[in-house]
Amino acid sequence: MEYKTIIKTIIKTVVFALFLLLASCKPDSLDLEIYASDIQGVSVRGVVDVPLTATYSLMGEDEEGYIAKVSRIAQKYLGEDAEFKSSPGMFGEVLVVKCTIPMGTKESLALYQQASRRPFSLTVDGTKVSLGKTKHFDALNKEISDVNMMLGLDLNAVSTKIRLVGDMKDSSKVTAIAVFVDNKAELEFQKQLERRMSLVLEFKGGDESVYSQIAPQFNIIFKAPRITD
Repeated sequence: MEYKTIIKTIIKTVVFALFLLLASCKPDSLDLEIYASDIQGVSVRGVVDVPLTATYSLMGEDEEGYIAKVSRIAQKYLGEDAEFKSSPGMFGEVLVVKCTIPMGTKESLALYQQASRRPFSLTVDGTKVSLGKTKHFDALNKEISDVNMMLGLDLNAVSTKIRLVGDMKDSSKVTAIAVFVDNKAELEFQKQLERRMSLVLEFKGGDESVYSQIAPQFNIIFKAPRITD
């Protein structure tokens, strides 16, 4: 084998290994938009669909077609309406996934998951709202690993942004721990979410962040209804 051919083979092997390594890492970003009325209404209306956009950066060229293979698998879990778009990035490819995930109480989500295979959900538990995995997450991960054992799925993104939209007559109090708001770090954040107002909570999922280990979560406290005679 000629010297140039050997070098070319080594380079392709290294790039392919880097592609697999980064493909198994966490997403660059997760973006969700949640309306205050939907959070309050899940106890009555059951499960509500919340839009989610996930962005991944993949190093190198996907010569083996792993993006297409993984997208077809994920489609079975994320639903027929889920969109998968890949485009050239600075050092490889960028994959953007748009879908919806269910939001509800523990009880309503348990019923929902009997007929749905969504791997993620938003759980409303009293005043707390948290993003987490469902019982179908491991099954999806296994199918992806079957494509290649080095591929995997991670929920905790480098950056998770939750946009809360105030659409109720009365304001509600939002609190969160160790978040970024307007690019400013807030150890103990709290603010009133007024009508026609939006608020973006950013949860950093880097290795040194608490949100690399736990799910992004916040609390929202609604004003008690007025009792009239």
